[in-house]
Amino acid sequence: QRARIPPSELPCLALVGCQRHDDGSLTNNIRYLRKITSSRLMQQLNMSNDQQASLESSPTSIQKEVRKVVYEQEETLLFPTTESTDSQALRIFVAGDKSSVGKSSICLGLLGSFMNMGYPPESLAYIKPESSGELLQKCGDAVDRAARGKQVVLIDGVGFPAVGSICGTSNAHVAKACGYPIVSTDNSLRRQRKAMGVLLVGGSGVGAAVDSYNLNATYFMHNHVPVLGAVFNKLSVEGFYSLENCREQVSRYFDQYQPQARPFGFVPLYPAIAKGPEAIDNVQDYIQIFQTQVDVSGIREEALRIRSRLATDLDSIVAVEAPEKASTPKTQKKARTEIEQSAILAGAAPSA
Repeated sequence: QRARIPPSELPCLALVGCQRHDDGSLTNNIRYLRKITSSRLMQQLNMSNDQQASLESSPTSIQKEVRKVVYEQEETLLFPTTESTDSQALRIFVAGDKSSVGKSSICLGLLGSFMNMGYPPESLAYIKPESSGELLQKCGDAVDRAARGKQVVLIDGVGFPAVGSICGTSNAHVAKACGYPIVSTDNSLRRQRKAMGVLLVGGSGVGAAVDSYNLNATYFMHNHVPVLGAVFNKLSVEGFYSLENCREQVSRYFDQYQPQARPFGFVPLYPAIAKGPEAIDNVQDYIQIFQTQVDVSGIREEALRIRSRLATDLDSIVAVEAPEKASTPKTQKKARTEIEQSAILAGAAPSA
């Protein structure tokens, strides 16, 4: 085969795969490793049998670069395996320790920072899925669609982590339902998913910030959802609980008592980002401030580490069953918003 292909016609090494869509159609995919020249490739192909046999214990530079692309560069490489190709997009679930803590602005800062790091805008995705019980699987399907052809997908949570627990739609349930998909090999509608990493967004302060992190991180981990770490948001630049004071004390706590976790950053209060239509004029300034205060590369690396670890972590794999076809109900099911509105009219307090 290689005798019929002269080196001049080998511009690079290519990884070829195939993607199967929901409708049964197939899409071929080719990803080129441009740093591997034809001369280097031919040198590899012309190795002796003894040299080829030693590759298992001593990987070549070409193999190392292939692994780097697959495991570190988040190239959307597609392989003919039973695992869904959508799982190649890095997924990060952003959850807040309470409502209105600034999850969406943190997502904005992350997206802008990724672009400044060299990610093309079209390789990034953001989604805030609906979390009604009967739509939980559809949440995952929506994230899968958003992940196609992307390198990073941010999933924005709702309220605080445990909200919706009574009906099985807490942020932990949603994070698992929107995790990396593994298509069943028995051709059934059953689907498994590997949980993605969660980035917790906390507020200002020291004791309250740490206590809230521990409470909410424990909730996710109890549900077998790994936690990347935290970003603390909306900190004042002055006063006793200033950003610098909080950074010093909170970081000291993590270093001393939770070295396995980490605070990735402390973001100052930036009211201009929430000022209606004119907020768009301040987006770039906010992103620049965000990037100087938050270790975005660290968040990315930890998310990659968790994704790699999850490949062999059975506790992180959960089954997501397709909903059974129900008989025609006597009364139509109400949406979550309708149920909540009825409860408020009856005297209940609004949910977070």
